[in-house]
Amino acid sequence: MCGLAAILSSGQSLDCRQNTLGEMLSLIAHRGPDGEGQCHIPNQALFGHRRLAIIDLDHGAQPMQSDNERYSLVFNGEIYNYLELRQTMVQQGHRFETFSDTEVLLKLLIQEGADAINRLNGMFAFIFHDRENNSWIAARDPFGIKPLYYVELGNEIVFASEIKALLAHPEISPSRDNTALHQYLSFQFCLDDRTLFQGVKKIKPGHLYLGRGAEILEKICYWDTNYHIDHYHTEDYFIDRLRGTIEDSIRLQIRSDVPLGSYLSGGIDSSLVSTLASEHLDTPLPMFHGRFAEGPEYDESYYAKIATEASNGIYHEIVPTAQDFVDTLPDLIYALDEPLAG
Repeated sequence: MCGLAAILSSGQSLDCRQNTLGEMLSLIAHRGPDGEGQCHIPNQALFGHRRLAIIDLDHGAQPMQSDNERYSLVFNGEIYNYLELRQTMVQQGHRFETFSDTEVLLKLLIQEGADAINRLNGMFAFIFHDRENNSWIAARDPFGIKPLYYVELGNEIVFASEIKALLAHPEISPSRDNTALHQYLSFQFCLDDRTLFQGVKKIKPGHLYLGRGAEILEKICYWDTNYHIDHYHTEDYFIDRLRGTIEDSIRLQIRSDVPLGSYLSGGIDSSLVSTLASEHLDTPLPMFHGRFAEGPEYDESYYAKIATEASNGIYHEIVPTAQDFVDTLPDLIYALDEPLAG
């Protein structure tokens, strides 16, 4: 999962914020149990990262800097096509010290700047900083799978993967955004970049921000949905294209240096993903099913077992109870930071 935190300034010293950065990282330690890193760029930026190691377990620690320390990157997520990007860059003459997707992203951003975003296939939130002119790029993946929140404080701008980390900053205090609350009660989510916390905003899905110091210079929507209706192809064409897209997506997303598993409800979506994923693996895929024991109308374990057997998977079953929900609810509320409809 990983988590990041950053404090950027417009030339003011951040020495007094180093303890704050440590507190921010401690509040998101659950996002990255495999390591912690910090980077201080005097009078410009503080970067922190908590790592959950998935790719290149022994390398790829963050924050990651270029050899000359001009560029810095903190990144949460996975770049699914990092091997293809890496190979292209090797052919262009680039050298790599690791096999991590973080290094690929860093060197791609150095080479192409904000244009690099259009070459990424993945889920991500990152901040990329250039110490030569104290400029930065902050971005979030097209569907907003990975979170990235921020608060503007005049001479500082503060970023984090979770709202609770932002609240560790001494100049940020929690207060309710009543407009956002009205939006949530009407639509079950907050519109635009609002959150339920006054002053706490989120980078919207499919957006990248360009900034310098504590100032946001430009907000760019680099991706949006396209509902263009194609009247020229047949149903069979779209079926083949959909299947190819799903299979390619799964092929890329199962790249991992740690064991893999799948969530299997017994429904169409998870059964399809689990079955196709198992076709790309040399060993049986563990499949995890949560069975509801309240009655046969809620129990889908029969279908989950059929999907497991058909794909030669390994079936694992748990039975969550009402008491489990009661016991877990405080932790769920703490983890979410904001209400989640449904």
